[in-house]
Order: sequence, then C-alpha cells, then structure tokens
Amino acid sequence: MGLHPDFPLFPHKNGRWCKKVRGQFFYFGKIAGDPKGEAALKKWVDDKDDLIAGRTPRGNRDGLAVGELCDRFLQSKEKLVAVGKLSQRMLADYKAITDRIVSAFGKRRLVTDLRSHDFAELLLGVAKTGGVHHQANVVQRVRTIFKWAYDEELIDSPIRFGSHFKKPSKREMRLSR
Repeated sequence: MGLHPDFPLFPHKNGRWCKKVRGQFFYFGKIAGDPKGEAALKKWVDDKDDLIAGRTPRGNRDGLAVGELCDRFLQSKEKLVAVGKLSQRMLADYKAITDRIVSAFGKRRLVTDLRSHDFAELLLGVAKTGGVHHQANVVQRVRTIFKWAYDEELIDSPIRFGSHFKKPSKREMRLSR
C-alpha cells in the first residue's frame, strides 16, 4: 500500500480501514473509495478521543467543544492581564487548569456531554497529585471556567458537577496544615 509506518489504521480483510481500540474493532470507511486512507484518518482523528475514553463517538458535533471553551476563556483572561486587572500568575494558573481539563475530557468533547462522573474522575486525578489545598483550588477554578461559559452565553444551561466534585471540607483543610 505504501502507507507511512506511523499510519494508525490498517486495512481489514473486509475491505475497510480499521483500528482496534480497547479490544474492539472500529471501521473508518472503505479502502476502495479511499486508497490512501486520508478520509479514514480524518474520521479517526475526529472520533479518537471518544473511542479511547470508551464513549460512543457523536457524529456531527454541534455545540461548544471543551478545547474551544478553554481557548475562549484564556483569551478573555489575557485581555484582563493586558489592562492590569489580572495578574500574570493567575493567568498561568488558569492555563494549567485548562490544560488539565482538556487532557481529562478531550478537546473535541462537547461541553454539554460532560456528566458528573467526568468531574469526579477529574477530581480523583487531582487528589492523586496534590493535597487538599490544591484540590480546593482546582475545584474552584474549574467551576469558574464553566460558570464563565454560562455567563457569556456559550452554553444554554449551567453545568452539573455532581455531589463528588466539591472542595475539601474546612476540617480536612485544617487537618492538612
């Protein structure tokens, strides 16, 4: 076929481009109609985040993606830094949080597809890498980003974070000192 060695798909015996993810085969179009695999590769890139996370990929995505939300949020905060209403340090903190959000949820995932268990998983990852004060900061900043999206009318309804996505209690904070 002459495909690049790093090409992620392989030609299946049924005549379709294929990729095995989480023990299951997924198909990305007929080889006959796409001999170089360009269209199949584009479809793979579009669906990759969902498939690797074990979710069913959505077809045509209408709505605000997580990556776009994070980009817009950071752009608005950069404007505040430019006029002196926000510190460079706080912008760096927001950048770190948006990077964590994108790595946890995927940049192409729709904000409206996020559920409470997604935020619980995010907090679990934070708990493994930092203490209770760090957890409290992450929870507050994540909530700030999604509230900003609602206030800016980028999403139609507020995000439901669930009962597990909370700051540590004051008692936990006190005990950690």
